[in-house]
Amino acid sequence: MESIHTKSFKCDHLPVHRFLEGRLADDAYDIQIHNVNWTEPGEGTFEPHEYCFLELPYFHAKNLFCSYDPRIPARHRQTIKEILLVPPGATLYTEWTRGHQRTLSCMFDLNRLGILGGFDWHWNSIDLEATINMRNPFLESLLRRLADEAHNPGFASTLQIDSLLTLIAFELRRHFPSLGASEISHDGKLTPAQMRVLKDLIESSHGMGPSLLDLATACKLQPRQLSERFKATTGNTLRQYVAETRIRKAKALLTDEQLLIKEVAYICGFQNAAAFTAAFRKATGKTPQEYRDMREVACH
Repeated sequence: MESIHTKSFKCDHLPVHRFLEGRLADDAYDIQIHNVNWTEPGEGTFEPHEYCFLELPYFHAKNLFCSYDPRIPARHRQTIKEILLVPPGATLYTEWTRGHQRTLSCMFDLNRLGILGGFDWHWNSIDLEATINMRNPFLESLLRRLADEAHNPGFASTLQIDSLLTLIAFELRRHFPSLGASEISHDGKLTPAQMRVLKDLIESSHGMGPSLLDLATACKLQPRQLSERFKATTGNTLRQYVAETRIRKAKALLTDEQLLIKEVAYICGFQNAAAFTAAFRKATGKTPQEYRDMREVACH
């Protein structure tokens, strides 16, 4: 089946010497590691349509020239040495000469990635030229983790990809503040929209989940502001809410006898089974295994 990468890229001929080093894909995303030798010069257009496209070069692609303005000649276009973002609805014009290129390419549909579909994304508000050669170390680290997973998928790979793409999307909002309109509460509390964002982010996360900085960024607040406003809104600390959510999720997962205790611990964000057992016993008075056994007896 033709990938969304291939559907989005239009040119006279694709390079013969190309190798796909890794790929992970489903209905919401397509992540690929490309290793390409361009043996002939050419030109083409890239249109991701409703998808968001990110590309991270493994080295400076000096033979590839890009611009959003087709009237600009190749010698005046930018070469790719940092992160490239092609927003939904945009068209990138490319020309290339002979040479080698190795990249991580990631396409994802924000409307199909859980909570991200509930946000407004004002792509028309950003300067397209600023999307070529973006310098953002945190975003680069997230993309490299995506590349590692595409090259060598590990435990709970789908969950990890969903979490990484969510963090990537929110980092784009931080990099381009105009992407999202800010809601401001003047009573020192969180708005209903901010509470919904927090709940969705925390409850849908897997592994270590989003950090306080990630959550604050999603709510367009400073970390200290978020902590104070969450306490003012709910009467509990954000740390308490995260801990309670982890235990509630663990209880649900423990009913699946196919999952090992250590797997439940990982999915719920604990560093190891011992830390999970201690937290679970403190919250419920039982170890995870005792809780599982009790549920099993009750079901029979």
